[in-house]
Amino acid sequence: MRKPPRRSAPTAQHGLLAVGIGDHMGNLLSPFWVVVIAGIARVDFRTFFGYGVIFSLLWFTLGVGILTFVP
Repeated sequence: MRKPPRRSAPTAQHGLLAVGIGDHMGNLLSPFWVVVIAGIARVDFRTFFGYGVIFSLLWFTLGVGILTFVP
């Protein structure tokens, strides 16, 4: 007997995760909130924003991995 084919359509959960990750990436890479927080904390903008870019790259990699390999 043949097994039925695996469902290839994305689930609602995968769609919501993809939208969430895309929304987070936009918020992490927009510099407005970084300017405000760096001004309050008296931290160099470039240093603070650099850490945000590193975090967003890690978050993007993790999100793509989860969406790709977790059923």
